[in-house]
Order: sequence, then C-alpha cells, then structure tokens
Amino acid sequence: MNQQVEIVLRYALAREIEGREFYKTRLERICSQQLKQLFEQLVQMEQLHINYITDLLQTKSIPQEISLYKTSDFEIRELEESSGDINSMTDLSILRMAYLIEHDFAVFYENAAKNTSDDVLKKVLLELSSWEKSHRDILKDLYDEAMKNFWYEQGFSPIF
Repeated sequence: MNQQVEIVLRYALAREIEGREFYKTRLERICSQQLKQLFEQLVQMEQLHINYITDLLQTKSIPQEISLYKTSDFEIRELEESSGDINSMTDLSILRMAYLIEHDFAVFYENAAKNTSDDVLKKVLLELSSWEKSHRDILKDLYDEAMKNFWYEQGFSPIF
C-alpha cells in the first residue's frame, strides 16, 4: 500500500470513528424512540465502515475483489419509516447534524476517489461514498418530514 493510500484511509478511519461517536453520544439526548433506533443502526453501520477500513490498513493491501456490506432494501425501508414521532427541536437539530456529517463523508470519499490514480482504491472510495449518500438521503428525508410536522404542530406554514 503506498503512502497516499494509507493517508487517505487513516483520515477516513478517523472520520468514521467520529461519526460513530456522534451517533452514540446523541442517543441519550434524543426524545424519539424511533430516532434512537435509527441512530443505533447508524452506530452499527459506521462500525462496519471502521472495521472495513481497519482491515485494509492492517493487511496493507486492498483486495482486487471488494465486498463492502450493503444496506439491504429492508434496512433502508426501516430507517425511512422511523420518523413518526420526531417532534422536538432537540431531535430536529441532532437529525440535521447527522445529515451534515453523512453529507461530508460522501463528499470526502467522492473527492478522494477523483484524486487517486489507483483504480482499486477508487472503487473502494466510490463504494463508501455511495453508502454514505444513502445514509445522507435517508436522514434528509426524515429531517424534511419531521420539520414539516414540527411546523404544523406550531401552526406555522412557510411560504416555500
């Protein structure tokens, strides 16, 4: 593994650990049971990223055949349907932060893939970006829906 690849993977590992810790520490501040379940699942998913990147760094090579854990359609559907009782501003703020974290991860991996000439590393990074984009999109949909519900409960309707 060349030095550039190792630097990218070490940076990615640090960000994934930060993401996992964000979800873990916010669990106790969230009011919604369904949002807590979502964050528990995201902790597990981020741990899978951590394990994968750690394995790459420990073996000092990237296998030609890449097999990342894929979120199943069932898991995605379950995450999407978990927004039913998000009704506090605390939950909304945490959900928004989670969305921004996943967005930053997706952009990082995508940019790193664009800037590497290593085709195998590029494939790994694009796969990780795709995973983060699916998390980001789920969180954005949940946030948008929860915000609409919050506005409705407050008797407010934005112009847009």
